[in-house]
Amino acid sequence: MDTSINTPSDIATTSGVEGFAQSVGPDLQALSKSVARLARYKTIDRQIITMNLVDLSKQLEDLARTGLEISMVADQAQNHLKGFAMVQSSLDQEKWALTFSSALEKAGWVVEGEFPSFRIFPIEIKVDFANDLVVVNKRTVRKLHPVAVAAEVEKELNRLYRERFNPNQFMKALLRAYQVLIAESMIKAGPQRKSGSTVPLIQVFELLSLRSGYSLNQFAFDIYRLRSQPDRSYGDYQFIFGSGRDRGSVVITLPGGQNEVLGSLEVIKGGGHDE
Repeated sequence: MDTSINTPSDIATTSGVEGFAQSVGPDLQALSKSVARLARYKTIDRQIITMNLVDLSKQLEDLARTGLEISMVADQAQNHLKGFAMVQSSLDQEKWALTFSSALEKAGWVVEGEFPSFRIFPIEIKVDFANDLVVVNKRTVRKLHPVAVAAEVEKELNRLYRERFNPNQFMKALLRAYQVLIAESMIKAGPQRKSGSTVPLIQVFELLSLRSGYSLNQFAFDIYRLRSQPDRSYGDYQFIFGSGRDRGSVVITLPGGQNEVLGSLEVIKGGGHDE
């Protein structure tokens, strides 16, 4: 094999997924083969009790030669890696985003946003190549290949959709937040305000988010799961979610990719339905 080593000044700077495969990829493949050869000698200590000196001499020569090859190729891979950047141009970003989105869309997920921020309801993805990481919700992922990141996102999505949901507990929390907001508004507006009034949905979230780690996306996802239930009543109460338009609304992505914007909550006794 060619064991010549390029110095950093000899190595052209490369970028993107294809650049990594072309520059660092061959070194990693060569290293993998050499390491596999070393694995054959994991029981060389048996020579202590067998003392096959002819074989031992050959084994040690091969180990020394293979170890030298590994050292040289590892140095070369390190030099290639120093000359690599995930993104150097908008084209690198576009290719990464396209591969990432395609991998998820083939699996049936709808991807929103553009590099470096994406949303697959109810998950937010932030690409941070400056620090060699991707944030999936609040979890740090060190894998940078778009297909590998897509696999991590799909794993998280599957976990969320399998997660047990307690609609009664969620409606109880909604009712309490609603009652607090109504009480506050009645103090400000006076007793003429009726208890059946609507409240901004974002304010309901702000009260519920006092619980550490509860995000707006998770709130939207809980509303989505609640509205998917055949029975959305809690005692004598019905929950009506009104549409919204402003930036303070809650956005739900429905199956198929359509966005539904909800802006208000009304809780009434008796029958009712979503607007």
